Amino acid sequence: PPQAPLRPQVMGSRRSGKARAPPLETGFSQLHWMRLTTSAEDQTRGVGLADPDDVAAGRCARWTLEEVRRHNCRHDCWMVLRGLVYNVTSYMRYHPGSVEELMRSAGDDGTALFDEAHPYVNAEAILESCCVGLLAPPAAPPEPTGAAASGPALHPDSWRSFHLVSASAAGSESVLLRFQLADGQRLGVALGEHVQLRVQSPNGTELHRAYTPVSGHKAAGYFELLVFRVDGGIASPLLCDFARGAAAPETGGDASPGASVPALKVELRGPRGHPVYGAYGPSKLRLPSHARLCGGSGVFTFTAAGFVTAGSD
Repeated sequence: PPQAPLRPQVMGSRRSGKARAPPLETGFSQLHWMRLTTSAEDQTRGVGLADPDDVAAGRCARWTLEEVRRHNCRHDCWMVLRGLVYNVTSYMRYHPGSVEELMRSAGDDGTALFDEAHPYVNAEAILESCCVGLLAPPAAPPEPTGAAASGPALHPDSWRSFHLVSASAAGSESVLLRFQLADGQRLGVALGEHVQLRVQSPNGTELHRAYTPVSGHKAAGYFELLVFRVDGGIASPLLCDFARGAAAPETGGDASPGASVPALKVELRGPRGHPVYGAYGPSKLRLPSHARLCGGSGVFTFTAAGFVTAGSD
């Protein structure tokens, strides 16, 4: 009997339970990418290729994270890997893990996500023809103290630690985490924006995830994240298990709002996913392709959907 045709193999995460990436389009394998990189075509889309020797000597262009964040869509996508800045726009369709997976780090530092999925891959060799320079070190922002505490608690480039003060079950597979801010201080996240969360797994792996606060942009003195436990995930089970273990026994598994829970180092930066009002008319709101509504929470509110139009770039 005729045999079924061989299906193309794709490289994905080694985590159990994660969906396999869709097959690559015909003509967009890693072999095709290697052939393309040996051609005379400019893979930096006119930005300018950084010479490897100049990169090693630190004589190449340096880009701030603020500039990298401006290139955050499929047709203009930059990212940072281990301090090197890449214009990966030309590489998007060749990525074995899918375009969507690559977009998780669009306009940002994707080192942690890259190492979590495939630390054994030599990204520097694969993306050498896309390198446009080095990431410039950020200016150290002052810690929010005194009068400065009235400003936004988040910083777009620098990670800041936040104290988890309570945890409560929001369902069989989700928990509501409340973090403390200074009196009267707001987090600084608007509609359609999300935060990047950084936490360490028990084995020391650095995990990055995106969440949308559910406490509202006007909440002062605190903010809340709704975490939905994802089967086969790493970060969400870690946060959910910690929160439930930290909850006070006398509350039946839920910590009281004012109760302090054991320390878990949770760091945030942002916001990310800035909305653009009026991009498609005076009464419409466009969200970048990496913006999220209730990101990471497993919920999508119908009221929010009424203000958002599809068609992100």
